[in-house]
Amino acid sequence: MTSTDPRQTFAAAVAHHRAGRLDEAEALYRQVLARVPNQVDSLHLLGVLSSQRGDFETAVTLIKRAIAQKQATPVAEFHNNIGIAYNGLGRRDEARRHFSLAVRLKPGYAEACNNLGALLNEEGDYDGAEENFRRALASRPDYAKAYFGLGNVAFTRGRLTEALSHFDRAIALEPTYAEAYGNSGRTLLDLQRVADAEARFLKALSLRPDMADSHYSLGVALADRGAFAEARAAYDRAIQLNPAAADAHWNMSHLYLREGDFARGWEAYEWRLRRTKKLTRDVQRPRWDGRSDLKDRTILIQTEQGYGDTFQFIRYAALVKDRGATVLVECQPGSERLLAGVRGIDGIVSRADAPPHCDLYIELMSLPHLFATSVETVPREVPYIFAPADVAESWQARTRDVAGLKVGAVWRGNLENASHEKRSIPADIFTDVLSAANTGWFSLQRDAHADEIAALAARGHIEDCGPLLNDWAETAGLISAMDLVITVDTGVAHLAGAMGKPAWVLLPHAAEWRWLELRADSPWYPSARLFRQSRAGDWHALMIDVRGALESLAR
Repeated sequence: MTSTDPRQTFAAAVAHHRAGRLDEAEALYRQVLARVPNQVDSLHLLGVLSSQRGDFETAVTLIKRAIAQKQATPVAEFHNNIGIAYNGLGRRDEARRHFSLAVRLKPGYAEACNNLGALLNEEGDYDGAEENFRRALASRPDYAKAYFGLGNVAFTRGRLTEALSHFDRAIALEPTYAEAYGNSGRTLLDLQRVADAEARFLKALSLRPDMADSHYSLGVALADRGAFAEARAAYDRAIQLNPAAADAHWNMSHLYLREGDFARGWEAYEWRLRRTKKLTRDVQRPRWDGRSDLKDRTILIQTEQGYGDTFQFIRYAALVKDRGATVLVECQPGSERLLAGVRGIDGIVSRADAPPHCDLYIELMSLPHLFATSVETVPREVPYIFAPADVAESWQARTRDVAGLKVGAVWRGNLENASHEKRSIPADIFTDVLSAANTGWFSLQRDAHADEIAALAARGHIEDCGPLLNDWAETAGLISAMDLVITVDTGVAHLAGAMGKPAWVLLPHAAEWRWLELRADSPWYPSARLFRQSRAGDWHALMIDVRGALESLAR
């Protein structure tokens, strides 16, 4: 029998609410409000219940009424919980204002400090976020969510070891904290501890099988170790749970492309444009659809991602030019002088400068999709990048007196690239090839360290040309003077291939999609020869193969 006393009804509602019986709690809160329309605690808790169900509009309406009843003596919890509702609606300014007020009203309010910290972290105020997470912990040292927040700040700032420590602390305090397992897995991935990361994602999913992000991240870990079929299944599950998961679609495209399924691959590759991180600038012009007439129109091709991507796909500028357009290319700083000589390009602008006037724009790496490129129809007019004539002549003169086979070397990728460690060969292992007879070596490594050059020079003479490679035109000039380039998967590999220079590309076991699967050649670069690790991380065996091939060539 239902009590007629609103106080007893309210107490029963709270008991149901705490036990997770939301339907029963809602019915009783509404009974109280039917008798006492402005009963402040029922308004507040019914609003909290609405937030729990994702009905943030109702939550705001109800908690606003509760706050109005307490204008003379504001309640911190009311402001914290309406902040949660506003945040759920994406109204961050209101959310921040209420979280901040809750903290001012109750300085030791750990939940409000944590919520404010999480919001500030999302907005990029990392100092403010960290300050609030630490305030939460000062009040409540066992607060797992605040450690989780500190981990997120440290991860965003690239302090990976610190981030992992915070996530581990959150897990120790709350062993069923699925999100902490997931984010610690992401951190372990960036630390190149792939097996440990995979274990964390599996644990997260055992606790919460519906976490699309952890299915996606598990796919990344599986692909990283070459388990591509399992990676596809993980991406599929992430997409089922969240059809708008741009990262999962984009990474799925890599699997299609590496298999040579370019039709599905290029289509899925377009999902990169829906990711949170924008790859190009907004130029306030229509995007070319690949079909509309380009005659007498100016189109801006925007480069994106790394230099290697630019060197691989800039060949499409000529195809766009053949449609009758004036072609401008927005490129990365340092490549302007080199790309100015590519056929089909009428003008170059650096990303560091203001965007030029144009009628249309298109992202460079969408052109293979728009031109329906298959493995068989890859544009094969190579070379299509040339060193400026004066630069090439200068490097020919510099290297003319070197006897034997002139070999340019790159053993390490860009240190700012998250995957550089997997792609890079330690200098002391790369030295295995330097003592090959009848070879003269030149470092194409622009950022070579003194200890790396010393390690290489201990096995054979190598000319450190890095300090002279001020831009990519100079690098192309040196490549033009070489008989062979031996390089890991970095921009130099693509530049040498685009120049038609014999290039031996040294690939990790799970190589990037652009090198396809199991091939020793490349449809993109007829002059390239691919050497692949037979086992993940085993550069020694690969370098033995390279040395044998080099000695045969040098003879």
